[in-house]
Amino acid sequence: MSTIPKLESEFRSALLGLAVGDALGVPVEFTSRATRQRDPVTGMRAFGTHHQPAGTWSDDASLTFCLAEALAAGYSVQGLAANCVRWYDEQLWTPHGRVFDIGITTREAIYRLKKQDKDASPLVGGRDEMSNGNGALMRLLPLAFYQEQAPLATRFQLIADASAVTHGHVRSAVACFLYLEMAGYLRQGLNPADAYNHLCQTAPAQLAELHITDAEKKQFKRVLNGELVTLPESAIASSGYVVHTLEAALWCLLQHETYAATVLAAVNLGEDTDTTGAVVGGLAGLCYGEEAIPAAWLQVLARRVDIEDLAQRAAISCIHLPRPLPNSYWATPHVLGCEYPGDLNQEKARVKLTALLQAGITDFVDLTEAHELAPYEDLLQTVAAEQGVQVRYRRFPIKDVSVPEPTTLEAVLAALTTSVAAGRKAAVHCWGGVGRTGTVIGCYLVRAERLTGVEALARIAQEWQGVEKSHRVPRSPETTAQYRMVETFDK
Repeated sequence: MSTIPKLESEFRSALLGLAVGDALGVPVEFTSRATRQRDPVTGMRAFGTHHQPAGTWSDDASLTFCLAEALAAGYSVQGLAANCVRWYDEQLWTPHGRVFDIGITTREAIYRLKKQDKDASPLVGGRDEMSNGNGALMRLLPLAFYQEQAPLATRFQLIADASAVTHGHVRSAVACFLYLEMAGYLRQGLNPADAYNHLCQTAPAQLAELHITDAEKKQFKRVLNGELVTLPESAIASSGYVVHTLEAALWCLLQHETYAATVLAAVNLGEDTDTTGAVVGGLAGLCYGEEAIPAAWLQVLARRVDIEDLAQRAAISCIHLPRPLPNSYWATPHVLGCEYPGDLNQEKARVKLTALLQAGITDFVDLTEAHELAPYEDLLQTVAAEQGVQVRYRRFPIKDVSVPEPTTLEAVLAALTTSVAAGRKAAVHCWGGVGRTGTVIGCYLVRAERLTGVEALARIAQEWQGVEKSHRVPRSPETTAQYRMVETFDK
């Protein structure tokens, strides 16, 4: 199976699996385990707690779909936060046009988002220990498909930021990280037991590398010491506390061997039935595939066609990497062309550099001349150190609106080749990311991708259409001489 169909299939399985698990739990949310033992859920029900039709999912799936929608649009945490507000205010990604269920911590965060300036940080989630409900864990599964090859610190920061839109405590971030690591192992084809064993073997060292405190690591002792699978049901809590939900979801996944048995076990634990069902439903969907979800359940699932369309759009976006800056484009999955990431305003420069690092950029190739613009290398090293990322900065000066000297061009191409061969991602930039950048990237495409000069220019032109400034600057490279260099390079 080629990359896009495989990823789309996995995305569909995850989103449908999560939504079905959520919908199974909605009618019996807040009921006790004893009640569920007397009257177990065996299939889709109507009405119940929220008086909704059968197949109706709740905020768990709605906010998951808001994240997937943000991915489809080219992910940013600002876009995610905006979608959360639109869900609450405009009924974006509701099953029937009305919000009927929302957690207290999530509601408070959305209120804060609505009140603040649009340029303010969207990371408004409560940071106190009491703000550790499962409202972030329930919605972050789409990040399992995004930037999975990025460095550990970068991946964790992406997860922590997405969590902090509503839940800002580190415990929530760690729970989401462990959940997404488990999802990643399932995507690799491991069965639940092997995926869990791998999580137990690797996660402690990862948490140490991320400088998670011993006090916080202790909260996940039962998850990471391998004993979870041996615990009886009576030892598994199913409240709205994030650690309880993670434990319950993993326990159900490890106890059963089919999608249906897994999600029904989760729902019949009682209490926060929809969220437990959603969290494990996404994992079970990944594990067993869409075909394992009972057809009768899918037939009544609200907005199934819309969910499938969303999965397709989000999957394509994850293949075609999102642009970390408005004025940037991916020439290849490992080489980015962009505008100058520095700025006289240090905060603006920090925002740009953070976005590039979170996109997996580790190598910065500066084509400007010395003293042409405000330097950013020192700030880059500071921001990278904060994120635990090792970066390389190199300057290959080219005069503005000119073509590079042959020796300079060969040096740049050698540096890019070395970076890519090492599995690193490089950002190539001049000032505007137009002339010098387009020239170097065009020549790189000819040399490394074995394109003709005309083909290289066509690829840049296609990607350039999505650059913010393309309506003002219609082409890259910029001058006739720069175009001619790419057209004739290596002939």
